[in-house]
Amino acid sequence: MLLFLGVIGIVNLLGVGAVIVLGHFGLGMFPDVFANVTPRVFAWACAKGLFDNVLSDYLWARAVLLTSPTIASVGLSMQIPLAAFVEAAMGRARWADSGMTAMGMLSGCGLVLAGFLGVVYK
Repeated sequence: MLLFLGVIGIVNLLGVGAVIVLGHFGLGMFPDVFANVTPRVFAWACAKGLFDNVLSDYLWARAVLLTSPTIASVGLSMQIPLAAFVEAAMGRARWADSGMTAMGMLSGCGLVLAGFLGVVYK
């Protein structure tokens, strides 16, 4: 698993990194990419990338090994009801302003929960 994620990281670093560096320095493209990048901003971007992307991919791959690919992938859809709950708890649920959108969101969240429970407890 670590070899797989490491190879994906190296391919992304070399592929995307080469496009950005060659495009910026060689062809003069992407003029605003490096305009306001301070060392502090770069460090925060790297930390966010590590925690947001690397950690989530590692935990997903670990869940695939511990359960099954179907359960782990369907489990990712649980973000939708959790995000709706957090928005409602914080009072920022714009979907709750209208009865039609609230019903759509709540029924969608219910379907996601039912699908997850259906896969887990088949």
